[in-house]
Amino acid sequence: MPESYRYGYIGLYKRNYSEGIFVEDHVLLDHIDAVDPTLIYHNDKWWLFFTLRKHSNTHLYIYYADELEGEYKPHPANPVKMDIRSSRPAGLPFIFEGQLYRPSQDCSESYGKRVAINRIVKLTESEFEEEFVKNIGPLMNCRYSKGIHTVFGLGRYTLIDAKRTNSISPTLAGRPRHKFRKH
Repeated sequence: MPESYRYGYIGLYKRNYSEGIFVEDHVLLDHIDAVDPTLIYHNDKWWLFFTLRKHSNTHLYIYYADELEGEYKPHPANPVKMDIRSSRPAGLPFIFEGQLYRPSQDCSESYGKRVAINRIVKLTESEFEEEFVKNIGPLMNCRYSKGIHTVFGLGRYTLIDAKRTNSISPTLAGRPRHKFRKH
């Protein structure tokens, strides 16, 4: 799921290996300006976490469905959380020692300054509760010491999206990093 708030929907994409591109496969939610959507399957449900553009750093929303391409329903407590230190998603939630954790962006000092790790205590169709565990970043003594935006576990690796201050040539600044195509 690429960032798509500018288009007003959350789209699910599949990889077309022969062409080396991602192609839109299904619209999960339409007419919504969701920021940093994150989708997980947990306890027999699909859970979709995001913020809205209007409150992108402060208000966390959850929708859920029984099937990946099913009808996503809003959590009745939406926004389930309002906190600039830990609402905006910052990577895929993960299981560690039997507990579900959700990385979030701590934007209290600046956008992408650090990631907060939260343990999800309750996640049901009617309840949501999480507790702060710890902050990660920014990385020190390296080129990417200005902040961390995303943490993502991938097997025995952990991927991070860190930031640095840099001057970019105007001709390079507009180049796309990913190839996506809508149907």
